[in-house]
Amino acid sequence: MQPTHPARLKQPKMADVDIELLCAKLAPMLAEIIKEALKTSILNKIKTEIRKTFEIETEGLKDKIVLLESENQKLKCEFKEQMLNHDELNKYGRRMCLNIVNCPGDMQNESPELLEKRLLNEAKRAGIPLTSADIDKSHRKGRYIDMGHRKVIIKFTNS
Repeated sequence: MQPTHPARLKQPKMADVDIELLCAKLAPMLAEIIKEALKTSILNKIKTEIRKTFEIETEGLKDKIVLLESENQKLKCEFKEQMLNHDELNKYGRRMCLNIVNCPGDMQNESPELLEKRLLNEAKRAGIPLTSADIDKSHRKGRYIDMGHRKVIIKFTNS
């Protein structure tokens, strides 16, 4: 006869009913643990896939952004150059003009002829040899203001 192990002798045998009760108590806890583990695993896989997809999608956009920034810089330079050209053309167009400030006698609905006559009188009084043939156009700039003096612009026929 073989000697029996003392620990085996003291272990009570569980009945099927006891095993079922223990399983019933452990089942919700195990289900919750498994559910959380699956949830975490699935979320991590989804996050990884989203990152991969995002990186693939944005890689092309990064190249487009660099290209557009370069094009934008080029257009800014061209625009600046065009503004300088425009300014030069405006200056060239004004080369035969004279701006006069604080010219007295400002009237509402003043005719160009009356303004020209006043300008010729002021020039004569100042000792400037100016004739009607020297003036191509003349007008006041801006809206009439009571008791104000608008700027006068004179365009001459020659330099």
